[in-house]
Amino acid sequence: VNPVAENGAMGMRARETSQTAMARLFSAVCDAIEPAGIATGMPNKHSQGTRPRLIWVHAQGMYGSWDAPLELQQQLLDEGDPPPVESVTPPDSWLTKADGPDAAFRNSCAYAAQIMTLDACWDGLMEALEAASTDHEWLVMLVGLRGFPLGEHRRIGGVDERTYGEQLHVPWLVRFPSGVGRLGRSGGLTSHVGLLPTILDW
Repeated sequence: VNPVAENGAMGMRARETSQTAMARLFSAVCDAIEPAGIATGMPNKHSQGTRPRLIWVHAQGMYGSWDAPLELQQQLLDEGDPPPVESVTPPDSWLTKADGPDAAFRNSCAYAAQIMTLDACWDGLMEALEAASTDHEWLVMLVGLRGFPLGEHRRIGGVDERTYGEQLHVPWLVRFPSGVGRLGRSGGLTSHVGLLPTILDW
């Protein structure tokens, strides 16, 4: 899936989750899944299940537009808290001594709003896959490329060349069709090099 729906200049803030750049990308993914579970454009021979089918989506994640509805941030704020972040451009800055704790807190709330948007999009994708699984069960993965610093070591957003855990620790969620390991968590160490053999083993 070509993530054109998510790329380009930062746009305006969405009024609803379905209008966000992330939702448009996930919508394109869902459109690529036909009711019979066949990815659009696949040769007919694949419809017989003789070969694996793969949909690979490369999203910008938290480095894309922070255009989640403002009300999602407001849900996280109490009376007396600093105002929500208005900009849809993801932060890329260093905290200074002049910055109080409010700077990191505001960006953390904006980040959380983006995560809530991702959760809603992910739920929609799972529903689409369930509807398309009459003749095929899907292995689904969500993998992060790098973390997003939120001020733990003075850096907010961008790329921190220092090797702190908030940059190195990324999600790798796997949903096996059989349900094996569901809700389990591995305590082992791994890296992105393990992605290819996992897919090949499957």
